Amino acid sequence: MHSIKYILIIIFSFISFVLIAQQDTLASDELQVIKDFDAQLEDVDKIDLYPSLPSVDTQRQVLLYSVEPKLLDLEYDAPKIKPILQKSEDPVDTYNGFLRAGISYPLGGVLEAGYQYQPDKFLVGGKTLFQGLFNDWQLDNQRYWYSDTDLNAEYFFDQGFSLSTDIGYKYENRYFYGYDHELISFDRNDIKQYFSTFNAGLDFQNNSVTFSNFDYKLGADFYSITDNYTAFEKGILANAMFGKYFNKEHLLELKVNNNFINNTSDTITYKENLLAIIPSFTFHHKIIRVKAGLNLSLMEDGMNYFPNAEILANVYKNNVAVYLGWDGHGEQNSFREFSEINPFIISNPNLEQSKINYPHAGLKFDFKAFRIGFEAGYKMVKNQALFMNDWSNDSKRFSPIYADVDYIISKLNITAEPIKHFNIDLDLVYQNPKIDSLENNYHDNPDLRLESKIAYSGLLENKLTIGTRMFSGTKINVLNSLGAEESLKGFFDLGFFGKYQINNNFHLFLDLNNITHQKYQRWNGYENVGFNTTLGFFYKFK
Repeated sequence: MHSIKYILIIIFSFISFVLIAQQDTLASDELQVIKDFDAQLEDVDKIDLYPSLPSVDTQRQVLLYSVEPKLLDLEYDAPKIKPILQKSEDPVDTYNGFLRAGISYPLGGVLEAGYQYQPDKFLVGGKTLFQGLFNDWQLDNQRYWYSDTDLNAEYFFDQGFSLSTDIGYKYENRYFYGYDHELISFDRNDIKQYFSTFNAGLDFQNNSVTFSNFDYKLGADFYSITDNYTAFEKGILANAMFGKYFNKEHLLELKVNNNFINNTSDTITYKENLLAIIPSFTFHHKIIRVKAGLNLSLMEDGMNYFPNAEILANVYKNNVAVYLGWDGHGEQNSFREFSEINPFIISNPNLEQSKINYPHAGLKFDFKAFRIGFEAGYKMVKNQALFMNDWSNDSKRFSPIYADVDYIISKLNITAEPIKHFNIDLDLVYQNPKIDSLENNYHDNPDLRLESKIAYSGLLENKLTIGTRMFSGTKINVLNSLGAEESLKGFFDLGFFGKYQINNNFHLFLDLNNITHQKYQRWNGYENVGFNTTLGFFYKFK
């Protein structure tokens, strides 16, 4: 018992000594730094990420496109931490509005303005354009002018979807000046033509990835167009899209499009409807993408089936890709579409539906400074709309005729920046038509077309940009009043342009077009104005 007593006394004495020692603090002047900790971050290595190349849209019809939001699963090494003292890029200054104005020779001009306002969750914008040629210059009644105004708004809901609307009005004033000026004379009011077009649309869609990777879009567009003769057309274009992603990369999609038109005149009425149901499934892999789909189109002759498929493979990373596909669809021709293609169309054209099948293959190269795309295919069109002079009147308007046409098509696109500030854009299209129902393969488009633009923006401390544009094509086959074939000669339209940047908001521009003064004809009897120029300014503001 005595030994246990002594042991307990010793333990309590030791604990008391430790507690007393903990109450004493070490003076700050007794501290000594043995070594400074010098943390160093490694230099940043740039990591090249190769996004998938999109497929080429080769359809001629006007389509409504939507970009489906989705998460991307990219496989790459984890990036290194960026040093905190490394300066980041300055943010790009944004501008809400712009104003573009210019005066042209022959007497004409252009005026364009736009503004966009975006408060919280709301986006409102608008744009208007006025352009015209106001004197006859060398041919009587060779004048035109048009205006185009568009207003749009979109509201973004917290739940991840948006509701948008747009309203537009376009007025175009033309004259049928393609008559024989040596033998015939017209009063201006007798050959005047205008197109008045009103359109309105409403769209509802998700603007963020849903919890189930489900995308959707519903929309409808209404338009009406009249002219100063007998044409009056109304149309409703309705569309719906539903998509579901599996593993965030494989897409099951269903599109439904409906195109209804009602065209009336003094003598005839057209009511046409085209309903298209387009299911598809797209499988994504590291180096390959496979899309399998079908276009089921209910047309005036019943149900039609078109393939809608594509295989794309990345041969070298994502720098070189090859693809093979087949696009098929039905197309509803309308007076509105015809007036945009050929402004000298008659007021009550025959409106029919077309069927298009286009098997094709292509290559894509993307090596930083150079992007090259090549595509070749065989396009088969049943009821292709072609435009011929209506010889029943002297004003040389055009009527659509329909024929089955097969095309051998090849396309080449080159976009390059071989050196800094020097840009090249080139598009070359060859299409050789084969028509059995018309004499000698009549066609109202050139077989070979070339468009190019070359610009250099590194002059005078990058304030001056100069460049050239070129548009050329081979001959166009037409039929005269006797039904015999004639050819409109090929054309070569060369122009130069320049832009001088006075400050970040303001620049001057000068366009010199068709400097060789070629009066070529795109439509038989309607020769081009020849040399023309526009001088003006562009101003952008917040």
